[in-house]
Amino acid sequence: MEERPLPQALSSRGPHDGAWAELDGSLVFFDMSDHVFEYDWKAISHADFYFKANLNRSFQDRLFAEKGMQEFGGKIQAFAFFAPSLEKCARYRRVGGWIGGYRKNRPVRLFHAVGVYENLVSRGLPNPFFDEQKTLEPSVMHFWIRWNFFNELKNLSLPVETRLVSRHNPGIEDGENVFPNLNHWVFLWKMLRSTYTVLNTFPHSVYPWKAFESLALGRPFIVEREPLIEIPEAFRPVEDHHYLAVLPGCGDFDSEAPVDNPRSYRILGTPTKEEWETGFERLSHKLEDESLVLFMAEESVRFAKERLHPEFLVNWLRETIGRLAVRG
Repeated sequence: MEERPLPQALSSRGPHDGAWAELDGSLVFFDMSDHVFEYDWKAISHADFYFKANLNRSFQDRLFAEKGMQEFGGKIQAFAFFAPSLEKCARYRRVGGWIGGYRKNRPVRLFHAVGVYENLVSRGLPNPFFDEQKTLEPSVMHFWIRWNFFNELKNLSLPVETRLVSRHNPGIEDGENVFPNLNHWVFLWKMLRSTYTVLNTFPHSVYPWKAFESLALGRPFIVEREPLIEIPEAFRPVEDHHYLAVLPGCGDFDSEAPVDNPRSYRILGTPTKEEWETGFERLSHKLEDESLVLFMAEESVRFAKERLHPEFLVNWLRETIGRLAVRG
């Protein structure tokens, strides 16, 4: 559309990420916020259909009930958190896909680079994982799940590149635990050279952009668990096809907590030591399974070629909107 029907909404962090489109006579809003609790309320009222990335339906029902917006719930449809770089990733895959990936007689290689907002190790704070189960503050969980992955991955008996990056905040960089950001081109290149990309989603439990960047490059990924969001089946990664889960089923949103309490939309409970050790032992066994690794490499390339391109997305949108319009 040449002009937005409504001004861009503002969230607590700045402009709300979203876009408008007119498809086959329907006015559609795409909500690309990376939070399950953020909505553009005016857009919901104005649009014929509202496609939300990072949709948790049970949380939404509670939130809409509290705001008196239940009548609009039928407009909300699940969407995927696509990265704006997918076409670039597709070009990289076509030109340089042979560089990495998995083939016989080539070792499995992992790449893990995730951002953190603070460096709790340099501040002398103790690691809260493993002694006993705890419920952490969101910022504390955000750092320590990444730091513990960062250290555990180093113990695997295969090539691993792992780093926590500062999100352009040099004040938390110490050259030991937190490092400078990677240039985006370098980041994509390192994913392309790997067999798997390792991601962290806790405490948000939503896929970051790099999940679909990895798949667009033809590389499966590793994550704590399947995120607690609804993704259309056409774009939903499948465990042991497109990703491996280290802590499957670990953690949940607290449906008893008020909707403005982070426990209602964050995973804040630490995994047990047994869950952690069992999870990484299971991961090691799967990475040693040559047939599984090869199958996942092929499935991820197939996913990228068949689904992660504009023609497929537009056709899917038109079919979905047509079906919804008929249903009324």
